[in-house]
Amino acid sequence: MKINKITISGYRSIKNSLKLELKDVNALIGGNNVGKSNILNVIWAVLGKDWVTVNNFSEDDVYLKNHDNDIEIVIEFEKPYKYHQFKGIDPIDIPKVSFVYTKYKIGENAGQRRLDKKCLTEDDKPIQIFTKKPQKGEQRKYQPLTTIPQEMQKSVLDGYMGNTFPKKGNGTTFCFGFTLGML
Repeated sequence: MKINKITISGYRSIKNSLKLELKDVNALIGGNNVGKSNILNVIWAVLGKDWVTVNNFSEDDVYLKNHDNDIEIVIEFEKPYKYHQFKGIDPIDIPKVSFVYTKYKIGENAGQRRLDKKCLTEDDKPIQIFTKKPQKGEQRKYQPLTTIPQEMQKSVLDGYMGNTFPKKGNGTTFCFGFTLGML
């Protein structure tokens, strides 16, 4: 499954939403301290070696280290992921997933960090799933999908990154090429 867009906000030097439309080969070019490495670091955090957890981030990753801010990453697929909740029922399309590094607002864990993982529709609303397997003649009932399904997580996001750095000069040119997709 090909990933065609990543949106990043609140990560290190990236304050507002930065939208990256990905092609087969991508290049980040710019001077020193403009955020090229931060873009790669956040992509690696969510698409790297293992499935993303709260431990992939730290307070140092939050924009300007302001602990009241959150980090949000949204990944959009070229074609929706087909989630099969029940056998014999049409699959549910999942066109986007989001990861939000945020804090518990209430309860005994208030103030502690957590990572919200959600599946979203094209218009950023939560994906709706069946509350139970529908039976013939029974009215269907729905509820929001509150996490990313295990089968989708097991499909392990696959990111291949190669880096090239030029010799020292007036600015650093950082190029990378990667193929992103799901098995």
